[in-house]
Amino acid sequence: TALHNLLEENCRVIRVSSYLCRPKQIFSAACVNTSIIFFQKTSSPIEHLFTSKIMRRDEKHSIKDIIDGLEFADSLKYKLFGRYPKIGSSQHLGIIKKIFSFKKKLSDYADETGDPFYYRTSGGRYFNVITPYSTGSSKEKPFYIRKKFTKIISAILATNLFWIYQQTYTNGLDLKNFELETFPLFDLEKLSSNDLSSIEKLYDEYLIDIEKNVSIRTSSANSSYNVAKFKNYKLVRSKHLIDQLDDIIDKFYGLTDSEIEYLKNFELDIRMSGADGEN
Repeated sequence: TALHNLLEENCRVIRVSSYLCRPKQIFSAACVNTSIIFFQKTSSPIEHLFTSKIMRRDEKHSIKDIIDGLEFADSLKYKLFGRYPKIGSSQHLGIIKKIFSFKKKLSDYADETGDPFYYRTSGGRYFNVITPYSTGSSKEKPFYIRKKFTKIISAILATNLFWIYQQTYTNGLDLKNFELETFPLFDLEKLSSNDLSSIEKLYDEYLIDIEKNVSIRTSSANSSYNVAKFKNYKLVRSKHLIDQLDDIIDKFYGLTDSEIEYLKNFELDIRMSGADGEN
């Protein structure tokens, strides 16, 4: 944040491109996520922040291919505290704009006396494990919500929409309380009972499906004791149900059919490349 402030106070234009080291390292000798920042000191405040989406390299593409494929969008209006957005197209920018048109945040529905949903702070490379019950992972944390809305919020967080929001504001892997608390929500109080029921019914179907494809792992710091069991999810196999959640939920954010298809197909080849990929 201090670096952001220094640059923004002294550079009229900042350009940032960002790269993940998965599924293939960007640099052959260094497994590290990277951002490259271009700026020129103008001794004047920032007017434009041009950013790329978070770029991923696979086995089929060279570094040159990745660089040649860069697109930039002026995302200055959508930076958050300590976070530059990773947005690289007008369509991506338009979706983020619509999300932020809603002023309620997930934190507005927080309630320490409510019911929790559970999320994993790391490991969700291409999908998020969001469940209304514990899955036994040591990287899992609860987030307590007003009881009436726990399941609907869990369903929203399971969508492609939230996954792309996470990719926009995180390092592409870890999920923190900040991203959850600041995530904009449409007014859930205005949902009809039919809408609420249809979303919850589909989310229940999704939960049944992900449990059907789960595998149980054990871990232990010592082979003689402290054995822990946790679930590894293969959420890629439930992508069709995630897409159906987007079909219903994204409409409440005012997204068009073409924008919803954009979300469903965002980096689809990479997300679907490992049919047995685990979360």
